[in-house]
Amino acid sequence: MGSTAPTQLTTNYHMHSRFCDGQGEIAEYVQQAVALGFTSIGISSHAPVPFPNTYAMLPDQLADYVAEVRRLQAEYAGQIAIALGAEIDVIPGLQDYYTATLLPHDFDYFIGSVHFVGNDPHNGLPWEFDAGLDNFLRGLNDWYEGDFRRLAEDYYALARLVPHFLPGVAIVGHMDRIKKYNTVYPCFSEDDAWYRDAVEATLRTYADAHIIVELNTAGWRQPIAEAYPSPWIVARCFALGIRMTIDTDAHHPTYLAADHPRALALLRAVGYRDLWVRRADTWLAEPLPE
Repeated sequence: MGSTAPTQLTTNYHMHSRFCDGQGEIAEYVQQAVALGFTSIGISSHAPVPFPNTYAMLPDQLADYVAEVRRLQAEYAGQIAIALGAEIDVIPGLQDYYTATLLPHDFDYFIGSVHFVGNDPHNGLPWEFDAGLDNFLRGLNDWYEGDFRRLAEDYYALARLVPHFLPGVAIVGHMDRIKKYNTVYPCFSEDDAWYRDAVEATLRTYADAHIIVELNTAGWRQPIAEAYPSPWIVARCFALGIRMTIDTDAHHPTYLAADHPRALALLRAVGYRDLWVRRADTWLAEPLPE
């Protein structure tokens, strides 16, 4: 008799604890995952970066972070598979820093994300475009001169670097995050030809690289009130044969399964029948939960 699909989603590879901008201990995420019947999770705090910030793990926390995940892997062996991950920022020139600081720790996987576009001319630091509406508008209006198209095209140029930015990048994080404030401050239409062209070029890069794109449910909890990526992009992912998984980008243990039913319904609606998950140290496709 063939195997049957589970009745609920039992994986999540994108979560943030108190080691970065999340809340709660890593152990609390593991305990919540076990209580939910999860079979596989990945711990993915924001990796350290070599400039001042308020969101990432500090460099001197990295060894403790790795040790805590490895400790929990051993403690919960046989109950749940726990992968050591990190969310890295795709910023040109940062590869050498990550190679020196992250790769020696033998991470199981990385999520590659774009949170920064260019540099803030006032301080020379990378500009975190999604760190609040006021900050977004300051950058858009002050040094992009209100030209959202130029900003978005810069964003997607960076997004296309994700698959090969660092060895071990397995998942693309919230790929169309540049839309985050478009409902509270409309800048563009996703029907604009230039925008669709930028997305299409990015998706074809992902298809060629065989990388996994996450359906990130956090957007349903943010101003955009829509998952990352948008439904039409999910449909293009299916048409291009792009691998997908579902993550909640949880910043508190209570969000580990946030909006799973909506995410599963969206994948089914565009044609997906399987999901990419991590099993026995490898990524493979499994049937969507029924």
